[in-house]
Amino acid sequence: MSTIAAGDSLLGPPDEAERLAAYLDTLVVGPRTVVVREGEEARDLYIVVSGEAAIARAGLDVGTFGPGECFGELALVSGGSRTATVTAHTELTLLRMTPLRFERLMVDDPVLASRFLRRLIARVGQRLGDITGSVDTLLRERGFPRVARVDVTVGGASQSVPTGTPLVQLLPEQHAGEPVVAALLDRRATSLVTPLLAAGVVEPLSTAHWEGSRIYRRSIGLLLLEAAARCRPDLEVTLEHSLGYAQVVQVRGHVESLSVLADRLNATMLELVDADLPLHEKWWTVDEAHAHFVQAGWHSAAELLEISRESTAPVVAYGLVHALGIDPLAPRTGMLSGFCVLEAGEGLLLVHGVVDDVPAAPHRQTIVVPDGRAATTAEIASHSRRMMRDHVAWLETMKVTDVAQLNRASIRGDVSWLIRVAEGHQEKRIGQIADAIASRGDSLKVVCIAGPSGTGKTTLLRLVNALTPADEGHIQAGPFAVTQAGTDLQALRRYVGMVFQRYSLFPHKSVLENLTMGPRQVLRRPRAEAEEQAIDLLARLEVAELRDRYPGELSAGQQQRVALVRALTMDPKILLLDEVTAALDPRMVDMVADLIRQMAATGMTILASSHDMRFATLCADLLARLDKGRLGPLLPPEKADAQVMADEPPAAGP
Repeated sequence: MSTIAAGDSLLGPPDEAERLAAYLDTLVVGPRTVVVREGEEARDLYIVVSGEAAIARAGLDVGTFGPGECFGELALVSGGSRTATVTAHTELTLLRMTPLRFERLMVDDPVLASRFLRRLIARVGQRLGDITGSVDTLLRERGFPRVARVDVTVGGASQSVPTGTPLVQLLPEQHAGEPVVAALLDRRATSLVTPLLAAGVVEPLSTAHWEGSRIYRRSIGLLLLEAAARCRPDLEVTLEHSLGYAQVVQVRGHVESLSVLADRLNATMLELVDADLPLHEKWWTVDEAHAHFVQAGWHSAAELLEISRESTAPVVAYGLVHALGIDPLAPRTGMLSGFCVLEAGEGLLLVHGVVDDVPAAPHRQTIVVPDGRAATTAEIASHSRRMMRDHVAWLETMKVTDVAQLNRASIRGDVSWLIRVAEGHQEKRIGQIADAIASRGDSLKVVCIAGPSGTGKTTLLRLVNALTPADEGHIQAGPFAVTQAGTDLQALRRYVGMVFQRYSLFPHKSVLENLTMGPRQVLRRPRAEAEEQAIDLLARLEVAELRDRYPGELSAGQQQRVALVRALTMDPKILLLDEVTAALDPRMVDMVADLIRQMAATGMTILASSHDMRFATLCADLLARLDKGRLGPLLPPEKADAQVMADEPPAAGP
């Protein structure tokens, strides 16, 4: 009985399995034994009871068989030569049915033979379905996998998985209490439905991370477009500029009441969430995609494709509406929540981050955003219109109102002009940050500057240690006049350390060599002293065991912690941190924040940029927001509005 149980999905219920046992042999073979050989004439059916066997075709490994799986189904029924070689990886226990015994079964018990045959055919059909899915994966990826399995590191643990395994199967649904909306595959945001075709490091990307939050908001945007196509297909609905926790929705066509339309969209979006629709990723030819977006009225997407140098374009959909799949999206609509569509003047607003339920009753008056603050719809609409005016004016000045125009400017060679205009606009406000920091004197140890990408946070940090020269104004870093001609830059950079977003570790040197090079060569410390300090700091960030590894062997989060330790080994008086928690999970963020507070307690002054408001509030004495050159007030953490800091630019500078 115990032998039969392993193959019960094929042999049927226990009573049928007992009757089939009379027609089966039990075989036990040792590791590396060839059970069947490609090309040989044999018709035996084999069912794996225990152990593992490898499958190879034309010398290429194509998979494995484990307990409960079988091979030789078609050969048993129709004959022919073997199409693959099966070799035992481990000791293998098999059940074997020969053609002679199968024929005897059909004579002795035709009903039992018929049921067994139906299960064999179902198994063949399942295998054909798997093959079809694999072919689809190969066609979409435009390549052929050289191996049947790939090694992947997930959560610090290595494992071997079949080539083509979707990333969603490797990651949990939640990470630290937040939904996982995408994967970080070798530090790059990747859709969860993407098949894994090569070895790599896979990490969860949740909405707790700024990039995960953006993916979540874009997914809700596509959900709204899908809802509009279903409930009002006669309208042309497009998403315009993102305004923090709200996005402008442009509606073209006859609408009697925007309020009624907003209610219908809310209701339809909730229906789509309940339906839990999967995300479909497809590859279209560029011409096909261009024609589709022109017809749909999505001119920005069409213009983007006009300058594409690829022959195909990724397209995604939750149903009827197709969009360019440039960035990852949530894999299913069922994981989306926290949204509300509101009437706002002559259009609509899609508000993200709503933490109370969308009511069934129309004419909602207030919403509650993630920090617990209630805001009226009138306040949100007014604030969004003001932001829209500033945003559009800025983009029109730059003459880049969408990504396609930015790409065209790059092709024309206008990038340097764009950078000069942008940095000039930002630097008018950066000086105000320095003045506000200086006014606090010695009482200030940790300052965090928040804001979206491209707003000047990194520029500010680079100005402080003269990596970017200032066009005007004065910067004083301790005893160093940073902007004064003749300043000793080497001495300045020993005084002012910096941790970069890109880690910048030497790839040909071990972690310990990366950490001790500066202290030994610049500070002239003995090897033993430099190594002792480095190992102590590594241990405080739980990466001491990595000291003999090389950067290429580390995950993004591990490299980030090593880069932080490298800066600390130089004992700077001022430390600049550029997005140091971008690749870290929440527990590591807490650990880094604690280390920063400890360093501040020793007298070190720290200036950090971050998208992560949780990290900022854990370690900062003051918080400020920088957005498009506009500086919000410098506030202590207990007075900082988390939503304003994270998503909204201030109404006015100080």
